[in-house]
Amino acid sequence: MSAEVAALGLRFETRIRYVNIEESDKRLPVDVTTARAVLGADWTLTPTLKLTAELIHSDFLPPKRFNDNPAAFASPYPLLPDPRHTGVNELHLSWTPNSEWLARIGRQSVKLGNERHISDDSFRQVPLLYDGLLVRGSPMTRSQLTAGQFNRLRTRSGTTERMQLTLMELAMNPVRDVSVAAYAIRHRPQSQASNLLRFGVSSISNWVIGAVVDGSYPLGEMRGYYTLNVADQRSTDDASALRARYWRAGAGAGWQGLVVRADHEVKGSNGGRYGF
Repeated sequence: MSAEVAALGLRFETRIRYVNIEESDKRLPVDVTTARAVLGADWTLTPTLKLTAELIHSDFLPPKRFNDNPAAFASPYPLLPDPRHTGVNELHLSWTPNSEWLARIGRQSVKLGNERHISDDSFRQVPLLYDGLLVRGSPMTRSQLTAGQFNRLRTRSGTTERMQLTLMELAMNPVRDVSVAAYAIRHRPQSQASNLLRFGVSSISNWVIGAVVDGSYPLGEMRGYYTLNVADQRSTDDASALRARYWRAGAGAGWQGLVVRADHEVKGSNGGRYGF
């Protein structure tokens, strides 16, 4: 009698960061060392199924010379959303039927494009994580399709809140050294009574449609680079306050591994009413 035993891989990651923040409207500066530790395990259950589980602990060295609560407006310290937290980090099951397709269900990191719209914001000690289903694959030559549906968000404070996030992106390489992509995002965050007071709307549910072109071209012994990304944000309930646009344009040149470029990015706010 013989039986296959699932392969198990363990990993450990830690990060320590010293933070100093001074703001003109706050009486005291942030002066603190924060840290996080992540212990993870990957079980290869079958050649196509893998289970990933992680635990996270974030902390700081006392005394507490910072404000980790966005609602504490009266705090003498600037906001640093890196609270003390212990809990489940990523927890998901991945299915890879072949080298071109992946399906992942559970709590996971999600990143889209240049991460301005959807990301895990992992610069913070407690990253944003999404509960739901992500599918990614290649429906045709030189293409990648990403689609996802998520119904809960693990926030930077470690709490979990309900929301609805639907996303889709189709990226292609129509010709050599050129990539183009179109994407759509529908976001229905948890309803909060403060939205009416702050923005004059009962819901901040919105959708975003955008496109990006990114590429390079030869310039003799050098190489030129360019990027153009545009997106439009609208309210799902036709609330005019949420209308905003985003765009980024950049160009540069490279030679023997050295690249110099300039980019300009605008995240619109509809005249300061609601940021993109």
